Formats: sequence, C-alpha cells, structure tokens
Amino acid sequence: MAWAAIIAMAVVGGLLTVIPFWRILTKAGPPGPLSLLMLVPVANIILPFYVAFTEWPALRNSRGGTHLQGASDESFYQVVA
Repeated sequence: MAWAAIIAMAVVGGLLTVIPFWRILTKAGPPGPLSLLMLVPVANIILPFYVAFTEWPALRNSRGGTHLQGASDESFYQVVA
C-alpha cells in the first residue's frame, strides 16, 4: 500500500515538472519533448540553464529581434505599446 502512494507521488511530481517545461520549450522554440530531460538526473539541472541563456527563436521571429541585441529604446517602446 505504501509503495502505491510513493509511485503515485512520483508520477504526479514528474507530471508537475514535465508539463510546464513542455509548454515553456514549445513557446521558446526548442521541441517540447526535450522537457522529458527534466526526469533525468543532472540533465534536469542543465536544461533550465539552456533555456534561460539561449536565444529564443520564437521571440526573435515575433519582434524582429530582442531589445538586448542593440535595439533602441524608442523602437522597443513602439513594439510594446
């Protein structure tokens, strides 16, 4: 009986980790199934850093570039407004 509870908590924990990263990766540009790496030890530490520090193609395509790549403040505020 206790094993069933442990397995259930592991499945719920895995889903609570994989589903949000799947959505984030899909919106950021990399394929969603890459979020399954969150279930792999050590890879679950590297993946958030990869997502945080790589250029997101989804943002680049939607704005024609990001503010951090040298866009002027005026053009940035025109896009935001």
